[in-house]
Amino acid sequence: MSEKLDSLLEILSRLNSGQQVTTSDMMESFNVCSRTIRRYIHSLCDAGFPILFVDGAYRFADGYQLHKASLTDDEMLSLALAQIALKPSNNRLAKGIDQLKDRITGNNLSAYTQLSTNDPVIGNDYEWFKPLHDAIRTRTPLIIDYTSSGSSLFSTRTIEPLYLFCSSEAWYLRAWCRTDEANRTFAVDCIKTITLKPESRFYSPPVDTEQELSDGFGTYLDGEPTKISIRFDQEVASRFRRRKWHKSQEVQAGEDGSIVVTFRVNGTEGVKRWLYQWLPHAEVLEPPKLRTQIARELRQATKRHGQLKECTP
Repeated sequence: MSEKLDSLLEILSRLNSGQQVTTSDMMESFNVCSRTIRRYIHSLCDAGFPILFVDGAYRFADGYQLHKASLTDDEMLSLALAQIALKPSNNRLAKGIDQLKDRITGNNLSAYTQLSTNDPVIGNDYEWFKPLHDAIRTRTPLIIDYTSSGSSLFSTRTIEPLYLFCSSEAWYLRAWCRTDEANRTFAVDCIKTITLKPESRFYSPPVDTEQELSDGFGTYLDGEPTKISIRFDQEVASRFRRRKWHKSQEVQAGEDGSIVVTFRVNGTEGVKRWLYQWLPHAEVLEPPKLRTQIARELRQATKRHGQLKECTP
């Protein structure tokens, strides 16, 4: 049934574009016999489409054209979220939603939304989600009041929003920050106020969303490209292998059951924070700067925990 529907939609699309639609072309495209093609055409005629057969080809009656539907911003956003929610489990259905939307409105869904996620959860971020999405779509600069999630520092920034992405059930905004003159990542739930700053142009350089996300690690997208090598003990090697943590991941098995994993990512902060969940079964081999940084932080943690009095029952 799905294949027939796809074929019918494709025939309508060809007729509407004014292409020369012949039986032989459709037989080759859909890999069916001429009798099936005739059934397809009869089904469309029965549904009310004015299809004529003239000079060996099918076409719409003179003056007839399919009209594209107009979706509201909320409807577009709902389709986009449904699409990205399906991607991790069923990429074929996610692609189908994009094709459906394209046939309805004539616009590409992913280009319209600038959303990227493997875990689409709106939650408490919804208050700012739609105005940010609208600003991205219309390329409108914003003034935001923002509290840093790491240091709790308050700042006011003028930004050019680029795209939204989700990581670990939280939404983040990627934007060109005019204050820093660089791309920056903002946690959506840390935005306190948003003010539109209508202008005629964006100053930010073009960004390849998928490339930028794939080169980073988690929410950490900035920094120089760096090779990182980590040895994982036998105790956690099999658990590590259960999934691919980064597109650049390479794994080399050791004779003692351990593994050496290599990543190539932008910066080291994202890998460093992720690595702590694997301690004490992980050891950074390179770069030396990251190894030294982790050793220093572990010494600080050991000192802090060593000062705690032993609890008595």
